[in-house]
Amino acid sequence: MITKFLRTIFVCLILQAVCFGNSAQASFAEKEPRTKFPVFARVSDIAQRPVDFGPTVNLPEENEIKREKAEKETSAPRLIPQHYITEDKSIRESSEITEKNLFQTNSLFLFKGIIDIGNFENQLPADPIMAAGPNQVIAAVNKTIAIFNKDGTRVFQTGLATWFSSLPDAVGKGLFDPRLTYDQYNGHFIFICAAAGGSDHRSLVLFSVSKTSDATGEWAFWTLDMQLNNHTHVNVFADFPGVGYDTEAIYVTANMFNLSPFHYASAKIRVLKKSEVYSFQGITWHDFWNFRDATGAKAINVEPAQNFGTIDREYLLSSNAVHGDKLTLYTITDPTGSPAFQKTPVQVSSYRIAPNAEQRGGTVRLNSGDAGLTNVVCVNGTTLYAANAVKYDWGKGANAAARFYIISTTGTVIEETTFGGPGYYYYYPVVMVDSQNNIVMAFNRSSANTFAGIFFTTRKATDPAGFFGPDMRIKSGIAYYNIPTQGGFDLWGDFNGIALDSDDSIWMFSMYAKTSHQWGTRGARFHF
Repeated sequence: MITKFLRTIFVCLILQAVCFGNSAQASFAEKEPRTKFPVFARVSDIAQRPVDFGPTVNLPEENEIKREKAEKETSAPRLIPQHYITEDKSIRESSEITEKNLFQTNSLFLFKGIIDIGNFENQLPADPIMAAGPNQVIAAVNKTIAIFNKDGTRVFQTGLATWFSSLPDAVGKGLFDPRLTYDQYNGHFIFICAAAGGSDHRSLVLFSVSKTSDATGEWAFWTLDMQLNNHTHVNVFADFPGVGYDTEAIYVTANMFNLSPFHYASAKIRVLKKSEVYSFQGITWHDFWNFRDATGAKAINVEPAQNFGTIDREYLLSSNAVHGDKLTLYTITDPTGSPAFQKTPVQVSSYRIAPNAEQRGGTVRLNSGDAGLTNVVCVNGTTLYAANAVKYDWGKGANAAARFYIISTTGTVIEETTFGGPGYYYYYPVVMVDSQNNIVMAFNRSSANTFAGIFFTTRKATDPAGFFGPDMRIKSGIAYYNIPTQGGFDLWGDFNGIALDSDDSIWMFSMYAKTSHQWGTRGARFHF
């Protein structure tokens, strides 16, 4: 498997050259696909194991021409009036060089994550992700899923192949890109991952749902054939899946690639009815594909919202992976009847893909991802929160900064903030909002003088627009991470994990550099 950066950088500028304007619409098929029925398994009956080292999915790696071209661009970003620049005042290099012990305060609790398995054997980044339910949290990385009590005790862990072993279609395939969420409207965990390869050359999303809010109880498992556009088979490969929900439906997204020859095909949005999923019988779906974003380019990296509060439709956001001055807001209504699809351009400050991140100990850089969004939160059907990594020069040369967005669901930017500091790289930012509109933004951070670690910043609802407090450290990196790819940089990941608990605390889960060839994971729980 290649990272989201490698999957998308080379295609997005090409897509800009072939776009035909804003008139292209989503493709539809009238017939429903064949019904898929679930299989069931209790967590107590699933074998526990540290990890499954199964097949690895490999796509052709592309070089960094597109990133290099973006890095050579020296023009300053064009900023909209709602934009703020916030410099991180917490940078203290000396305090990050030596790792401190885990600690607990009244507002912050840290715990060890999934058993550190590294990625040397399979050359896989962690892709850490998590979800929080009423009694447990679930965390996952490439190859592994684990369940924790809220005191940080790990009660279950197994490999992805073992977790999905009750699905015959999953046997012999490479499993990757896990995504997790907890549907607080109906009280179910949702865990998916992509699967591809094997003798049948199929491309799937493996879809599992807890039957109750207890993560250690019984789960239902389905296979979603991503080579079906509704009922029509196409020879494509699904990558970088996403999952979100509203009160009526669950939304699974993916980037679809043609493999022979290898090129980007389209984004896909799959709509699943909750009434079918949560009755744990057969499910059907409705697909949208071959749609373009607000700039006229083929849409890519479409991220569905996780909703809180009152909602009557689903919102999704996407950005260009390389550069742009617009986001695209997608709206889906009537998901259980005749789903309707609309898109709205969102004018933002211009952005460019961030340079790969420097790290202490050597010249090999960490891939800082592309300019795509990796999570979206919607509150009360009125306000969206999201972030991406962008290029920014603080006066000492360009590095990676976290760009934070608050957007109305009508498509108007309420606020933008670029957060970072000179010489430091902020990448894979994710955001969460509690019921009082307090905000947490978590990310990885490194510099020429510091290893890659896990950090977050906060804003209270009473703080002024553009404000973010000093970074708080979850785990400093403790080694120079060096498993370079053919492009001369290190694979780091696609996203980080963040989740809202029912008590308004916010959970975070990410990776840090543990040894030269191994990542580690840490989790944190924070409340205002």
